[in-house]
Amino acid sequence: MRELKTHLRPDARRHRKAFGPQFWQAVRERRKLQTLRTEGATRINAGDVLVAFRWTGRPYRSKQEVIGEFVIDSVAPVTIGPDSVRLAPADFNPPEVITAPEELEKFAVADGFEKWADFAAYFNLTRQGEPGVTRETGHNFRGLLIKWL
Repeated sequence: MRELKTHLRPDARRHRKAFGPQFWQAVRERRKLQTLRTEGATRINAGDVLVAFRWTGRPYRSKQEVIGEFVIDSVAPVTIGPDSVRLAPADFNPPEVITAPEELEKFAVADGFEKWADFAAYFNLTRQGEPGVTRETGHNFRGLLIKWL
């Protein structure tokens, strides 16, 4: 908890986020250091606290087990396609676009996956114009990238 106190903002808020069976162990072991979420009604800021939890049974019908509390290091709007990650920083700098295969692999690993292909399959990312791709079967992900210390 010492690390938590040294990076907290004085007005830090706490945000509870659930992690499913595929990810909670990686969060606990600090192999997963980021999460992608759709934008919600509550604004999340760097310096706030992420309270990561898992359901012990059926979601909303069982107890929550806290698996860790982390200081949020950064929050950025993100758009992810089948072969790119576009981060739009809050400070109005030009967006960072990740397209190099080795960097995409690192991004996927930081999110708790073994490789980019697994990440893309989980988010159902597909290239527009591929045969058989419709709005229902494939898309880009748009939301927030939340990283913690």
